[in-house]
Amino acid sequence: MGFLKDRQLKINNLVVDSLDFHIIDYEVLSALYGEKIDGIVGYSLLSRYILKIDYENQLLSFWSNGTIKYPKGGYTMRPRITTIPYLLSEVKDASKQEFNYLFDIGAGLTVLFSEDYMEEKNFLKSKRKRYLKQGEGLGVKCPLT
Repeated sequence: MGFLKDRQLKINNLVVDSLDFHIIDYEVLSALYGEKIDGIVGYSLLSRYILKIDYENQLLSFWSNGTIKYPKGGYTMRPRITTIPYLLSEVKDASKQEFNYLFDIGAGLTVLFSEDYMEEKNFLKSKRKRYLKQGEGLGVKCPLT
């Protein structure tokens, strides 16, 4: 994997200086989603702006820090951004369980839980259908529910 330090990113009219980039081939992700994927942005970009996500019109807007007026029906998510953006979240089903949700607007998934977590917390109703997936991170594959 290659690495570029202190470079500039241009997204339409937005120009962001002083970013570091990992150079990775996203051909597999592009084939999986049927869209060319050139890269993935994270903390170094997202921590600098307020993001406005319009799901109905599939628009993502970057706003400078300050005040923003939300439309009716909109809501504010306040992720904790230290190194990875995450939100304190909860699931209510058979029982209520709070957890830190890693904020990720990609991959076509809402949330995944590891089998170990599901067995330990046991918060879903027993009749819920589960879908087994396999995730991979930092070179380790693990089953996910």
